[in-house]
Amino acid sequence: MRWFALLFVGVIASPTFAQFPGKDWPTGTPESQGLSAASLDAAAEYANKHGGGSGCVIRHGVLVKEWGD
Repeated sequence: MRWFALLFVGVIASPTFAQFPGKDWPTGTPESQGLSAASLDAAAEYANKHGGGSGCVIRHGVLVKEWGD
């Protein structure tokens, strides 16, 4: 339980999480954040096939993939 509290405090105190955007997240390409566009496409396809709905991937405060409504 103690490690969870420390992790939680670390996330809250992190500068990345301290500044949420206003109405919209800044956008970028998956490659600009060190991610694979093909892998994110496969993940979105899997999510749509097995659960539907919508989702997004945000890395370092940058929206790199979204799907659904």
